[in-house]
Amino acid sequence: MTTPWAERVVSRGVLAVARSLGLAVTPPRNGTGGALHCPACHATTRHTKSSDRRLACDVTRNGRGWHCYQCDARGDALDAVAYRLRGSRFRELGDAARDDVRAWCAREWSDVGELLDAAARRAPAPSLPPLPTPTTTTPDAPPEYRTAEALAIWDACVAVRDDAEVLRYLTAPRAEGGRGLPDAAQFTKHVARALPLDLRPPFTLHKPDETKPVATWAETGYRLVLPTYDADGVHRSVLARAVVPVVRNSQGHMPRKSSTAGPRTGLVMANGYARAMLETGTLPDGERRIVVAEGEIDFLTLIARRERVVLGVFAGSWPRDSAIARRIPDRSTLLVWTHADAAGRKYAQDILDSVRDRVERGALTVRFASHFAVNGRAVTLKEQKA
Repeated sequence: MTTPWAERVVSRGVLAVARSLGLAVTPPRNGTGGALHCPACHATTRHTKSSDRRLACDVTRNGRGWHCYQCDARGDALDAVAYRLRGSRFRELGDAARDDVRAWCAREWSDVGELLDAAARRAPAPSLPPLPTPTTTTPDAPPEYRTAEALAIWDACVAVRDDAEVLRYLTAPRAEGGRGLPDAAQFTKHVARALPLDLRPPFTLHKPDETKPVATWAETGYRLVLPTYDADGVHRSVLARAVVPVVRNSQGHMPRKSSTAGPRTGLVMANGYARAMLETGTLPDGERRIVVAEGEIDFLTLIARRERVVLGVFAGSWPRDSAIARRIPDRSTLLVWTHADAAGRKYAQDILDSVRDRVERGALTVRFASHFAVNGRAVTLKEQKA
C-alpha cells in the first residue's frame, strides 16, 4: 500500500516531478499526457535512427504514469525520482537507496517532508547525478525552438470571437482594412487566438521604431496569434500578425508579423486534420487532398472555406529537404496555393523539389494554383494579362 508521503509525490504528476529532476518535457496535447526525456536510460527521443523527434517517454493521460520507448522502463512520478537517483524503480531499491530517495523528496518538497519522520527529514539528501552529455551529434538534430515561451503566450490568449479588435480585423471587408472573413467568429481556439492587451511577457518585447521605447506585441498591434508546428505535429512556436495599420520605422518598413525568438525553419501552420497528418503520416478516411497556403490570412481563408486538411507556410517553412514533405502520405494530392509573386513561386518550387521523386514515380500528385505553370521541373508564373 502506498504511504502518504509517496502518494503526495505521485500526485504531483510526472511532468512536474520531471521538471524538478532537470528533465526536458513537452506539455499535454491532443488527449495525451505529454512526454519527457527518460529518467532511466536518459534517451531524449523515441528513436535514434529515424526522423521521429518526439521525446522518449510518453505520459499517461492522467499524468501519473510514464513509459520509455527506448529502454521500456516505466513507472510513476516516484519511480522517476528513483531511476534518476539510483537507476531503478523505487520498490526494487534496497533500504539505503530508498532512504536517499525519501531524503531527496523531503528536501525538494516541504509538504512531502512533513509526512516523513524526523530522521528522514534530517538525512542528508543526495545531489542528482549529472545528465550524460551526448558524445555525437546528428545532421538532422532539431533546432532549439523557444517552445516554452511560445506555449506561455498561447495559453494566455483568448478565442478570436472574444476580442472585438481582432474579430473586426478578420471580418471587416478588405476595403475597410479587414480581411473579409465573415465566419472568423467560428475559428476554434486551436486554429487562431487573440493576444490580450494587458499581456506583457518579456519575450514579446521588441522595438519597432528606433526613436521610441521598447513595446510589447499587444501595444504594437501584433494581436492575431497562430500556432506553428514541426514535422511531428509538435507545437513549437507562434506567429503574431498585426491587426492595426503598420507603423513604419526609421528604415521605412515594419513586418506584418512577428514571432517568438529562435528559429522558424521547418515550422508550419496546420489545422486539426493537418496536424494529425504530421503526427501520424496518415489522412482521415476518404480524404486525399492537402492544401498548402502562404501566410496567415490565406491559411485562415482556406479553413473558412471548409478545406479539411490545410497547411500554412511562411519564410523558412518548407526547405527543399523538408521533413514536412515526408509526412505527406502516398496516393494523396498536394495543392500548392501560394501567391502569384516571386516569393510564392519560390515556395511552390521548393515544395515541388521536396516531393519530386515521389511525383515522378506516381506515388504523389501535386497541383498548383492557376497562376503557376510547370515546365519540366521548373515552376514559373504565367504572364499576367494587362
